[in-house]
Amino acid sequence: MRATDIHTTAAIDEKRRIVMLTGAIDASGYVINMRTPLPSAGEWTVVKAETNLSNHTWATWQMVLGENVSVAMDGDSPELLMSRNFENVRYIPEKNVVVYYGGKPVRPGETVLKFFKVHTKVPEILTAHPARIAPDNPDYDDVITGVQTNQHLPKMEIVPVVQNVNLPEVYNLENHAISQ
Repeated sequence: MRATDIHTTAAIDEKRRIVMLTGAIDASGYVINMRTPLPSAGEWTVVKAETNLSNHTWATWQMVLGENVSVAMDGDSPELLMSRNFENVRYIPEKNVVVYYGGKPVRPGETVLKFFKVHTKVPEILTAHPARIAPDNPDYDDVITGVQTNQHLPKMEIVPVVQNVNLPEVYNLENHAISQ
């Protein structure tokens, strides 16, 4: 295991309330708890990219949110909850669990990309990643229904290095047409 040597970093745009997280996971025998400090509580859009440096293929990904964090909702549906890699995403509010599954599995060396919007009651995002498993794993059905598996595994806490950034304004061509 060398996950403590692989830096997870966060870039935060406080004005737009965007958190961009990048890192790698090389340890499969641990529940990874990630504690990301924020400038303030409230709604945040999270873009998270993690490279699979383990020796295992991930066909599903379970993310348990901390007690002061929940997925931002638009009525009965999550406001933003998607992944480039997984076809299906499910939020189970009563368990505060997000499950990504289906689609093309994430093989060793590949990166999983996830987007979600959360509401935090405190100035941090706490997530746990107890399950990143293959479809032939006996726990697969439990994982996609939100059953928290692998709770017997040792915990590893990661606090990413945080950098505050200001993303540039996007230039809108419609409002700034060039006369000829």
